Amino acid sequence: MEEIYTNLKNNINFISTTDSKRPHNRPFASPIKYDDHIYFLTLDSKAVFKQIQSNPNIEIATMMPDMGWQRLSASAIPDLRPEIVQAFTEQNPELISLISSEHGNPAPFKLTDIKAIVFDASGKPKTIDL
Repeated sequence: MEEIYTNLKNNINFISTTDSKRPHNRPFASPIKYDDHIYFLTLDSKAVFKQIQSNPNIEIATMMPDMGWQRLSASAIPDLRPEIVQAFTEQNPELISLISSEHGNPAPFKLTDIKAIVFDASGKPKTIDL
């Protein structure tokens, strides 16, 4: 899990979800580890949160500076416990202004059933199942 988390933490990630008709992709940063899971944070007013609630199957693509990249598939499970939001604000203080209640409530989600393929700069793949 450490290699996957480090790649997610140190780079911009593109999370793909679907609605009933189309795929949707958006950048995410600042994941945290909590209770041996990787979490991302959104707001409950965002389309991504509604899409995760309808279909938790997501993919995340990450590009590393050395031209390596990571693709993972996972289930995104909402976990709205206040202590997780607190952990986000402690580990990523820059998020505090983004999660004000005027835009919606913080909506953390954890990744489960992770399958990752990590490609180094030469394009050689390594598969990791968690």
